[in-house]
Amino acid sequence: MKTTYFPCMADHAYSVAAAFTAFGLPAEVLPRSDQSTLTTALEFVRGRECLPCFMTTGDIVKKCREPGFDPAQARFFMPTSHGPCRMGQYIPLQKEVLQKIGMSEVEILDADEDKAYQLDGENAGDIRKVVWQAIVATDLLLKLRHEYRPYETVPGSTDEAYARSLAALTAAALKQGGEELVRAMESIARDFEALEVDRSGRRPLIAMVGELYVCQDIFSNNGFVREVENAGGEVLLTTFSDWLYYCDLRNRELSSTAGNYLAILGSHIQEFVERRWEHKLREPIAHLLRNPEEIRAAVALPAIRGHFDTMLGGEGVMTMARAVSYAGQGVDGILNVLPFSCMLGTIASGMAPRLRRDLMEMIPWLDVPFDGQEITNVRTRLGAFMHQSREYQRGREGATV
Repeated sequence: MKTTYFPCMADHAYSVAAAFTAFGLPAEVLPRSDQSTLTTALEFVRGRECLPCFMTTGDIVKKCREPGFDPAQARFFMPTSHGPCRMGQYIPLQKEVLQKIGMSEVEILDADEDKAYQLDGENAGDIRKVVWQAIVATDLLLKLRHEYRPYETVPGSTDEAYARSLAALTAAALKQGGEELVRAMESIARDFEALEVDRSGRRPLIAMVGELYVCQDIFSNNGFVREVENAGGEVLLTTFSDWLYYCDLRNRELSSTAGNYLAILGSHIQEFVERRWEHKLREPIAHLLRNPEEIRAAVALPAIRGHFDTMLGGEGVMTMARAVSYAGQGVDGILNVLPFSCMLGTIASGMAPRLRRDLMEMIPWLDVPFDGQEITNVRTRLGAFMHQSREYQRGREGATV
């Protein structure tokens, strides 16, 4: 049976791969991207592609070049889309690259955004359920990490608890998730409860939104969450599950246009089940979380419809909707993280002045494009942004006294 290789764009990949393995489908997570990934990719791309394309292509080729790699027994997991985004061209490009390096036997397992990333084959429904649970659990674990690490009194203690917790989630996914994941979340709660923190001075809360891959991949964004923390902030990072909820909503919109009402009903039922599991997984750690939950896409999107047609779809739409909803929930600044030349991220950047003026009380906003190069002037710009965010925080807190 073929082994499915997952790009390590985020720590969610470990428990997702475990979910595949739990149902008898061999799966491995590729090593984290590094400079060699980018160097390898530049053998095959022209430089006009976006950064996630570089990273995923480079990691695929690196794996194929490993000694003993069997192309007949390998497939690579790769999400795709059909909207106004170059992501829809990753798979055709990567198949062409595989042919060039003599690996045409290698399969690419595509997961389509327009189909809400539904899987095919035996146990597809059960696998997707555990994958969903694993993604939600990892999102929650990341929330804990980002809420605790800026305030830890023992340096490194949060990351140590995070590593133990991630291993617990992976082990639970290997047991087909469900209540095993709930028990893992209970154990994680005890681990984080034991951490020593000092929250006597609240840092500015910065929402990090934008293109999902670059938001999540530490190499692509140069460890930007850490950069914000080092500059005195606390990060509220956009989640994978929020994006998947949006894809479910988008799928219902497309089904409505096509008159496929059975698909709409099925999607509503699926989301109902997903929401129940999200609640069960959140409950053990809910008392530890202080920052706001994501507002559902169906609620967040109407807020921007007077400014932008949400039927155009894509991450640019969700970037704007997330930013507006987070601003209404009391964050002190917005970071729009995007790959260099990303069309959808650039649209969000262009809309930002109007959205800030009309819907966001002129909250500080910083566009941060990444192109695979080391951070240069970004720290200077981030320092100015953090000063603005602290002033915004003082003004907001003063207004509520």
